[in-house]
Amino acid sequence: MRRFPIEPIVHPLPRLRDLRAGLTAETLSVAAIAMILSATGTFAILLTIGREAGLSAALIGSLAAVIYSLGGIATIILSLVYRQPITVLWTIAGATLLPAALTHMSFAEAMGACLVTAAALVILGLSGSMQRLTALIPLPVALGMLLGVFLPFGTNMVKSVGAEPEIAGPMVVAFLAVMAWPSIARRCPPILAALVAGLAAVALFAPIDTSALPGARLAHPILVAPAFSVEAILSLAPAMLLTVIAIHNAQSFGILRARGFAPPVNAATTWIGGVSAVNALFGGIPAAVATIHTALFSAAGPKANRFVAALLFGCYAILLGIFAPTVADLALILPGALTATLAGLALLGVLEDAFSRVFAGGHRFAALITFLVSASGIAPFGLSSAFWALCAGLTIVWTMDRPTPDDGSVV
Repeated sequence: MRRFPIEPIVHPLPRLRDLRAGLTAETLSVAAIAMILSATGTFAILLTIGREAGLSAALIGSLAAVIYSLGGIATIILSLVYRQPITVLWTIAGATLLPAALTHMSFAEAMGACLVTAAALVILGLSGSMQRLTALIPLPVALGMLLGVFLPFGTNMVKSVGAEPEIAGPMVVAFLAVMAWPSIARRCPPILAALVAGLAAVALFAPIDTSALPGARLAHPILVAPAFSVEAILSLAPAMLLTVIAIHNAQSFGILRARGFAPPVNAATTWIGGVSAVNALFGGIPAAVATIHTALFSAAGPKANRFVAALLFGCYAILLGIFAPTVADLALILPGALTATLAGLALLGVLEDAFSRVFAGGHRFAALITFLVSASGIAPFGLSSAFWALCAGLTIVWTMDRPTPDDGSVV
């Protein structure tokens, strides 16, 4: 094995005519859909998490600016030098760990744990050990932990419908109505329809005082001095690392392989570790390869041109990061029911996929226990429920379960 098994850059690098050839109608359309999803669904998830974690609007704007801008830069570089649609954003699953974690640790300690996660990613990438590590964690256990973390977003959406039906109700109806018509859904993402319905409902039933609207603000990152504690690192870093390598990256690389690409696993993991380290210094969660975006871009048009969709999205992500404080300011004055419902709807696909896979193969009992512990919210000794869920699931796998052909793995 080479000392640093980073995959070599693909030569020659794309030229201008290669980029022009990739600007097809299909490439442009999937890039536009991904942009809309990021500006609505995933941004709403980030805002909801920030609200639940008690972060200020300034800090939310700072972390959003950094994670989207750096993610866009990494997307452009990796997609260009490897000619593959590799989209770097942030770990949604990891971000959902923060609200519960911040009940027993400071934000600075949480960022210290994120820095440890970033260092582990760099080491895994440079050593080429990522696949060996993830092979130790069965996919059902990883998904069980994910389900427990994501479940409150789904239940909060339902609670919003009950608490503020005039806002959340039209959003759910619009989302389901568009989903019922696949021909419309291909042109108008259901999450966009939900956003439009929600904004219309807010204008009708809870109008906002326009004089309170904030002015346009560009990104102004806030440096966060990390703090390190053994409890915070043990509580958060392993779970964060698992969400990146086992939930996002492994599935994204699997999608690329299934569509005929040879993803640069080590290079991408190293880059993601470096981006994650900078993210943590400005209050951001670790980066990851975006699974939904990878699925969209890796099937858009001729294979040789699919990386262009990721390039377009990378440019958009940078712009979204630059203007993130304005987007955050505008979103935070909207009713909580709107962002909570939008976040829940955006995660429905993830929940559906996870539920369909977590109990479909082997290790079902271990996955069930992992899910229950993760969803419980317990935090003995200051360690999060995600940590204890992982411990419980792996203990059952290693002591009670026996491998079967359909167990699956995270790679």
